[in-house]
Amino acid sequence: MDPVCLLSDQETLRLISSLCRKRLPELEGECFLYVMDALQKDDAKRLRDFKGQSKFTTFLHTTVSRLITDFMRHTFGRPRVPAAVAALGAWAARAWELLCVRNYSLAETFQALTIEELYAQNWRQFSRDAAPLADAPCPKKARFIAAELQEGGFVALDEAQASNPLEQLVLQLEDTQRAAAVRVLREVHEELDEADRLFVRLVFEDDLPVAKAGRAFGLTRAQAQSRKNGLLQLFRARLSASGLCTWEICPSKTKKRFAWAD
Repeated sequence: MDPVCLLSDQETLRLISSLCRKRLPELEGECFLYVMDALQKDDAKRLRDFKGQSKFTTFLHTTVSRLITDFMRHTFGRPRVPAAVAALGAWAARAWELLCVRNYSLAETFQALTIEELYAQNWRQFSRDAAPLADAPCPKKARFIAAELQEGGFVALDEAQASNPLEQLVLQLEDTQRAAAVRVLREVHEELDEADRLFVRLVFEDDLPVAKAGRAFGLTRAQAQSRKNGLLQLFRARLSASGLCTWEICPSKTKKRFAWAD
Protein backbone atom coordinates (compact mmCIF):
# COMPACT_ATOMS: atom_id res chain seq x y z
CA MET A 1 0.00 0.00 0.00
CA ASP A 2 1.21 3.50 -0.83
CA PRO A 3 2.41 5.20 2.39
CA VAL A 4 0.48 8.39 1.62
CA CYS A 5 -2.77 6.41 1.31
CA LEU A 6 -1.87 4.40 4.39
CA LEU A 7 -1.73 7.56 6.52
CA SER A 8 -5.39 8.29 5.74
CA ASP A 9 -6.49 4.68 6.28
CA GLN A 10 -8.99 4.18 9.10
CA GLU A 11 -7.05 1.27 10.60
CA THR A 12 -3.84 3.31 10.72
CA LEU A 13 -5.59 6.22 12.43
CA ARG A 14 -7.23 3.82 14.88
CA LEU A 15 -3.90 2.17 15.73
CA ILE A 16 -2.13 5.48 16.37
CA SER A 17 -5.01 6.80 18.44
CA SER A 18 -5.32 3.64 20.55
CA LEU A 19 -1.57 3.45 21.27
CA CYS A 20 -1.44 7.13 22.25
CA ARG A 21 -4.54 6.72 24.43
CA LYS A 22 -3.08 3.69 26.15
CA ARG A 23 0.29 5.23 26.97
CA LEU A 24 -0.62 8.91 27.30
CA PRO A 25 -4.34 9.35 28.02
CA GLU A 26 -3.79 12.93 29.24
CA LEU A 27 -1.92 13.89 26.04
CA GLU A 28 -3.56 11.69 23.43
CA GLY A 29 -4.25 14.52 21.00
CA GLU A 30 -0.73 15.96 21.08
CA CYS A 31 0.74 12.46 20.86
CA PHE A 32 -1.41 11.67 17.82
CA LEU A 33 -0.29 14.83 16.02
CA TYR A 34 3.37 14.19 16.84
CA VAL A 35 3.22 10.66 15.41
CA MET A 36 1.33 11.74 12.28
CA ASP A 37 3.79 14.58 11.63
CA ALA A 38 6.72 12.19 12.05
CA LEU A 39 5.20 9.58 9.70
CA GLN A 40 4.49 12.23 7.05
CA LYS A 41 8.00 13.71 7.26
CA ASP A 42 10.30 13.35 4.22
CA ASP A 43 7.53 11.91 2.05
CA ALA A 44 6.68 9.20 4.60
CA LYS A 45 10.26 7.92 4.65
CA ARG A 46 9.71 5.85 7.82
CA LEU A 47 6.97 3.86 6.13
CA ARG A 48 8.88 3.53 2.87
CA ASP A 49 11.73 1.96 4.82
CA PHE A 50 9.66 -1.21 5.28
CA LYS A 51 11.72 -4.08 3.81
CA GLY A 52 9.29 -6.95 4.25
CA GLN A 53 11.30 -8.64 6.99
CA SER A 54 8.17 -8.95 9.16
CA LYS A 55 4.44 -8.44 8.81
CA PHE A 56 3.68 -4.84 7.92
CA THR A 57 1.25 -4.54 10.85
CA THR A 58 4.08 -5.52 13.21
CA PHE A 59 6.41 -3.02 11.55
CA LEU A 60 3.80 -0.25 11.82
CA HIS A 61 3.06 -1.05 15.48
CA THR A 62 6.77 -0.94 16.32
CA THR A 63 7.34 2.29 14.37
CA VAL A 64 4.42 4.06 16.04
CA SER A 65 5.47 2.80 19.49
CA ARG A 66 8.98 4.18 19.00
CA LEU A 67 7.61 7.53 17.88
CA ILE A 68 5.40 7.68 20.97
CA THR A 69 8.49 7.00 23.08
CA ASP A 70 10.26 9.85 21.26
CA PHE A 71 7.32 12.13 22.03
CA MET A 72 7.41 11.14 25.71
CA ARG A 73 11.14 11.80 25.92
CA HIS A 74 10.63 15.16 24.24
CA THR A 75 7.80 15.97 26.67
CA PHE A 76 9.04 14.49 29.94
CA GLY A 77 12.78 14.10 29.37
CA ARG A 78 14.56 10.76 29.26
CA PRO A 79 14.20 8.81 32.52
CA ARG A 80 17.37 8.04 34.46
CA VAL A 81 17.76 4.27 34.64
CA PRO A 82 18.96 3.00 38.05
CA ALA A 83 22.55 1.72 37.96
CA ALA A 84 21.52 -1.73 39.20
CA VAL A 85 19.09 -2.04 36.29
CA ALA A 86 21.54 -0.72 33.69
CA ALA A 87 24.06 -3.33 34.85
CA LEU A 88 21.67 -6.07 33.68
CA GLY A 89 21.89 -4.90 30.09
CA ALA A 90 20.01 -2.89 27.46
CA TRP A 91 16.98 -5.16 27.62
CA ALA A 92 16.60 -4.52 31.37
CA ALA A 93 16.90 -0.74 30.97
CA ARG A 94 14.19 -0.80 28.32
CA ALA A 95 12.03 -3.15 30.40
CA TRP A 96 12.36 -0.86 33.44
CA GLU A 97 11.29 2.12 31.34
CA LEU A 98 8.23 0.30 30.01
CA LEU A 99 7.21 -1.21 33.35
CA CYS A 100 7.96 1.70 35.64
CA VAL A 101 7.63 4.86 33.60
CA ARG A 102 5.19 3.83 30.85
CA ASN A 103 2.93 1.60 32.97
CA TYR A 104 3.21 -1.45 30.68
CA SER A 105 2.22 -4.83 32.05
CA LEU A 106 4.89 -7.55 32.25
CA ALA A 107 3.35 -9.37 29.27
CA GLU A 108 3.23 -6.17 27.19
CA THR A 109 6.85 -5.45 28.09
CA PHE A 110 7.91 -8.93 27.00
CA GLN A 111 6.10 -8.46 23.68
CA ALA A 112 7.67 -5.03 23.11
CA LEU A 113 11.19 -6.27 23.86
CA THR A 114 10.69 -9.21 21.53
CA ILE A 115 9.48 -6.97 18.70
CA GLU A 116 12.38 -4.56 19.28
CA GLU A 117 14.77 -7.55 19.27
CA LEU A 118 16.18 -6.67 22.69
CA TYR A 119 15.25 -10.00 24.27
CA ALA A 120 15.38 -13.42 22.61
CA GLN A 121 14.39 -15.85 25.41
CA ASN A 122 10.93 -17.27 26.09
CA TRP A 123 8.26 -15.86 28.40
CA ARG A 124 9.08 -18.12 31.34
CA GLN A 125 12.73 -17.08 31.28
CA PHE A 126 11.78 -13.44 30.91
CA SER A 127 9.53 -13.55 33.98
CA ARG A 128 12.49 -14.86 35.99
CA ASP A 129 15.01 -12.41 34.51
CA ALA A 130 12.69 -9.46 35.09
CA ALA A 131 12.03 -10.29 38.76
CA PRO A 132 14.84 -7.99 40.07
CA LEU A 133 13.22 -5.02 38.33
CA ALA A 134 10.38 -5.10 40.86
CA ASP A 135 12.79 -3.87 43.55
CA ALA A 136 14.28 -1.06 41.46
CA PRO A 137 13.36 2.55 42.38
CA CYS A 138 10.54 3.90 40.24
CA PRO A 139 9.83 7.62 39.87
CA LYS A 140 6.23 8.68 39.72
CA LYS A 141 4.91 9.64 36.32
CA ALA A 142 4.25 13.29 35.66
CA ARG A 143 0.59 14.14 36.04
CA PHE A 144 -1.26 16.62 33.93
CA ILE A 145 -4.41 18.41 35.03
CA ALA A 146 -7.00 18.38 32.27
CA ALA A 147 -10.03 20.66 32.11
CA GLU A 148 -12.64 19.23 34.44
CA LEU A 149 -15.48 18.08 32.22
CA GLN A 150 -18.59 16.07 32.87
CA GLU A 151 -18.36 12.37 32.04
CA GLY A 152 -18.13 11.90 28.29
CA GLY A 153 -16.70 15.35 27.64
CA PHE A 154 -18.20 18.38 25.93
CA VAL A 155 -19.73 20.18 28.96
CA ALA A 156 -17.58 22.32 31.25
CA LEU A 157 -18.59 22.83 34.88
CA ASP A 158 -19.05 26.56 34.40
CA GLU A 159 -18.89 29.18 31.69
CA ALA A 160 -15.40 30.26 32.67
CA GLN A 161 -14.14 26.78 31.77
CA ALA A 162 -16.05 26.48 28.48
CA SER A 163 -13.38 26.68 25.81
CA ASN A 164 -14.78 25.01 22.69
CA PRO A 165 -17.91 25.53 20.55
CA LEU A 166 -19.65 22.38 21.78
CA GLU A 167 -19.29 23.38 25.42
CA GLN A 168 -20.41 26.92 24.65
CA LEU A 169 -23.36 25.58 22.68
CA VAL A 170 -24.66 23.46 25.55
CA LEU A 171 -24.11 26.23 28.08
CA GLN A 172 -26.59 28.39 26.15
CA LEU A 173 -29.34 25.89 26.96
CA GLU A 174 -31.51 25.81 30.05
CA ASP A 175 -30.06 23.89 32.99
CA THR A 176 -32.79 21.25 32.66
CA GLN A 177 -31.83 20.63 29.01
CA ARG A 178 -28.09 20.26 29.37
CA ALA A 179 -27.99 16.62 30.50
CA ALA A 180 -30.19 15.59 27.57
CA ALA A 181 -28.07 17.66 25.19
CA VAL A 182 -24.91 15.89 26.35
CA ARG A 183 -26.55 12.51 25.64
CA VAL A 184 -27.43 13.66 22.11
CA LEU A 185 -23.89 14.89 21.49
CA ARG A 186 -22.49 11.57 22.66
CA GLU A 187 -24.84 9.68 20.33
CA VAL A 188 -23.73 11.79 17.36
CA HIS A 189 -20.08 11.33 18.35
CA GLU A 190 -20.45 7.53 18.42
CA GLU A 191 -22.01 7.56 14.94
CA LEU A 192 -19.03 9.37 13.39
CA ASP A 193 -16.33 7.44 11.61
CA GLU A 194 -12.87 7.08 13.15
CA ALA A 195 -11.37 10.06 11.31
CA ASP A 196 -14.18 12.39 12.37
CA ARG A 197 -14.00 11.23 16.01
CA LEU A 198 -10.28 11.93 16.06
CA PHE A 199 -10.83 15.35 14.51
CA VAL A 200 -13.49 16.16 17.12
CA ARG A 201 -11.15 15.15 19.91
CA LEU A 202 -8.27 17.24 18.58
CA VAL A 203 -10.29 20.38 17.82
CA PHE A 204 -13.24 20.36 20.21
CA GLU A 205 -11.83 18.52 23.22
CA ASP A 206 -8.06 19.14 23.11
CA ASP A 207 -8.53 22.70 21.78
CA LEU A 208 -5.79 22.36 19.17
CA PRO A 209 -5.66 24.92 16.34
CA VAL A 210 -7.78 23.82 13.39
CA ALA A 211 -4.90 24.14 10.92
CA LYS A 212 -2.61 22.02 13.10
CA ALA A 213 -5.23 19.30 13.54
CA GLY A 214 -6.02 19.33 9.84
CA ARG A 215 -2.36 18.89 8.92
CA ALA A 216 -2.41 15.47 10.61
CA PHE A 217 -5.07 14.41 8.09
CA GLY A 218 -3.41 16.04 5.08
CA LEU A 219 -5.94 18.90 4.97
CA THR A 220 -5.32 22.51 4.07
CA ARG A 221 -6.33 25.22 6.53
CA ALA A 222 -9.50 25.91 4.52
CA GLN A 223 -10.41 22.21 4.34
CA ALA A 224 -9.86 21.77 8.07
CA GLN A 225 -12.05 24.80 8.85
CA SER A 226 -14.74 23.41 6.55
CA ARG A 227 -14.53 20.07 8.35
CA LYS A 228 -14.88 21.78 11.72
CA ASN A 229 -17.87 23.85 10.58
CA GLY A 230 -19.55 20.82 9.06
CA LEU A 231 -19.20 18.76 12.23
CA LEU A 232 -20.42 21.60 14.42
CA GLN A 233 -23.44 22.04 12.17
CA LEU A 234 -24.13 18.30 12.43
CA PHE A 235 -24.16 18.50 16.24
CA ARG A 236 -26.41 21.57 16.11
CA ALA A 237 -28.83 19.90 13.71
CA ARG A 238 -29.26 16.87 15.96
CA LEU A 239 -29.84 19.06 19.00
CA SER A 240 -32.42 21.02 17.05
CA ALA A 241 -34.13 17.84 15.81
CA SER A 242 -34.32 16.66 19.43
CA GLY A 243 -36.14 19.84 20.41
CA LEU A 244 -33.28 21.01 22.60
CA CYS A 245 -32.02 23.92 20.55
CA THR A 246 -33.81 27.06 19.38
CA TRP A 247 -33.23 28.69 16.00
CA GLU A 248 -31.22 31.47 17.62
CA ILE A 249 -28.80 28.98 19.21
CA CYS A 250 -28.80 26.40 16.41
CA PRO A 251 -29.49 28.28 13.14
CA SER A 252 -30.56 25.96 10.35
CA LYS A 253 -27.96 25.74 7.62
CA THR A 254 -27.74 23.05 4.98
CA LYS A 255 -24.12 22.23 4.29
CA LYS A 256 -22.62 19.48 2.17
CA ARG A 257 -20.69 16.99 4.28
CA PHE A 258 -16.94 17.17 3.75
CA ALA A 259 -15.31 14.03 2.34
CA TRP A 260 -11.89 13.14 3.73
CA ALA A 261 -10.21 11.64 0.69
CA ASP A 262 -11.18 9.76 -2.43
